[in-house]
Amino acid sequence: MSHPSINRLPKYKELRETLRAAIVAGTFAPGDRLPSEHELAAKYNVSRPTVREAIRSLVQDGILECFQGKGTFVGKSRGAIKDIAFILCGRDHTDPLFSLILQGAEARCLQRGFRLVYSHCEKVENLSLIQSRLLDHQPVKGLVVTGILDLKWLMRLMDLHGNIVLVGDLLGPNRTPDVVLRIINERSSPFRRCLDYLVSLGHRRIAHITGSLNRVWFREPYEAYIQYLKDLGIPLDENLVIECADEGLDYGHCAMQRLLQLPNRPTAIFAANDRFAWGAIRAIREAQLRVPEDISVMGMGDLPLGDRRDFLTTMAFNNIEMGGIAVDHVIAGAEGLCTEIALTPKLIVRQSCAPWTPPGKPT
Repeated sequence: MSHPSINRLPKYKELRETLRAAIVAGTFAPGDRLPSEHELAAKYNVSRPTVREAIRSLVQDGILECFQGKGTFVGKSRGAIKDIAFILCGRDHTDPLFSLILQGAEARCLQRGFRLVYSHCEKVENLSLIQSRLLDHQPVKGLVVTGILDLKWLMRLMDLHGNIVLVGDLLGPNRTPDVVLRIINERSSPFRRCLDYLVSLGHRRIAHITGSLNRVWFREPYEAYIQYLKDLGIPLDENLVIECADEGLDYGHCAMQRLLQLPNRPTAIFAANDRFAWGAIRAIREAQLRVPEDISVMGMGDLPLGDRRDFLTTMAFNNIEMGGIAVDHVIAGAEGLCTEIALTPKLIVRQSCAPWTPPGKPT
């Protein structure tokens, strides 16, 4: 199904990307004077206001330079832009997931001789502050964007700059516009690999702790869990699925307390993130039970949560690598390509999972 309202750019943005591609291809060399507004309008069959807006956007991106009474010129190579903006939406750098993406982006910028300019934005309404404080005074090569954002946020960011790489998923049902490169972790298969591992250890009564199913990064492991049980012919016990209101350790702790109250408690936990997993481990130990001897726990993310990391069996996402790849593609220039890069997470086996032992047998 096509989504013209999402995937079709306004005319000035289409022209902006056409001119950007021409500059990258060498049609217009550094220092060259662009044709007049009238000539560009005739060549590309658009109005002069459309040309004017496209040029204004490229000037803001640092690609073009305007001189009163002389015209518009391609920026000279000696003044090449060496800054890349990293914009974190709805979170800040203390969040361990996004701090790893930031770490990867910073390292890649250093390797390639660029400078990463960090900014975070709590609300979509504050994007105008980023424009006034950063982009209007400091031309950047492009934007690496990540965090908790929806299509509305992304469209606003596309108004700020034409070269954007998104790391992660958007909130809500809308898909990412085709003109924005998206870097994500592979879908479905990693969740099944987690469950395969637990089943290989003999577990069949596996509980799932997840967050709001309105968010794709929680809905997808939940759907994989449901389908996996169906494929194995294991009836779904709805009491074994706990949907948390938020995604912190305390929510995983409360969810596990509910599961421990069941007459037939689970033998293993498949948590949708490491925070839930560590909250569950705390609740299990408070109940004078052992991990993994009594209950195995599997996380997702391999996040650096204090000194806890080395015990938890988890699926490691490629957060640092995603940050580096995003920078590479910003430097190369998006050029309006419709593309997505999906990286394969890795199962990290540690001490929090063990073979299931039937009651009465020695462990």
